[in-house]
Amino acid sequence: AQGEDLRTAAERTGAYIEGVSIASRVAAYGRRRALRTPISGLLDDLVAGRMRPSEAVAGLALGGTSSRQ
Repeated sequence: AQGEDLRTAAERTGAYIEGVSIASRVAAYGRRRALRTPISGLLDDLVAGRMRPSEAVAGLALGGTSSRQ
């Protein structure tokens, strides 16, 4: 998937990547219940294009800071 985002690449190849769906759902659940879900939040932000990979790595190093937590 040269240069494509993860969702586009998965759709083009017909693949289902469970982690993408799960991260988004866990992050949304955490927001609804006022729970901290830093890793799921970072993955959700990264896959949705709200965060660059370098920001995600830095966020993990700093304890998992999602843009929507």
